[in-house]
Amino acid sequence: MLVCLIPLAVMAKSSDRTAQIKTSSTSTSVNAEANATSVLTGNVRIVQGTLLATGDRAVIYSGTDSQVSRVVLAGARAHLEQRDDLGQLMEADALRIDYDLTTGQAVLTGQASARKESMGTAAAPTIIYNVDTGTFSAEGSDADPVKMMLYPRQAKQPKP
Repeated sequence: MLVCLIPLAVMAKSSDRTAQIKTSSTSTSVNAEANATSVLTGNVRIVQGTLLATGDRAVIYSGTDSQVSRVVLAGARAHLEQRDDLGQLMEADALRIDYDLTTGQAVLTGQASARKESMGTAAAPTIIYNVDTGTFSAEGSDADPVKMMLYPRQAKQPKP
């Protein structure tokens, strides 16, 4: 198994973690109790600050305090995007995205790809994105390797 760690210089937007979580979907089955699950299906859209997650289906897990602790998105293309404190965009796509809010880790599986503005791209069977630190790790194999493209450093423009 090949593993690659892509350190990204900036972290996710710090104010996102304290923003309200807003959802929309075609159908919703909500259980607001502790240690419960809620299911959203059809055109699922979840927003928390600059964090946007979309998919065909989402299962939202609540912890012992009845707060959202984990979201699992699935579909033809589950999508996750977020801006950092510098305004740079990170985008990720996969067949399944398992985002654990307690650890800040999103595990993307099935044709996973990620792109960080001004940094580069990665594609692999599995990508693990740490929302809090802005780092990726990717796992592949000899038959399905991790593929990366790193953007060159931008030349500084001379001041007029």
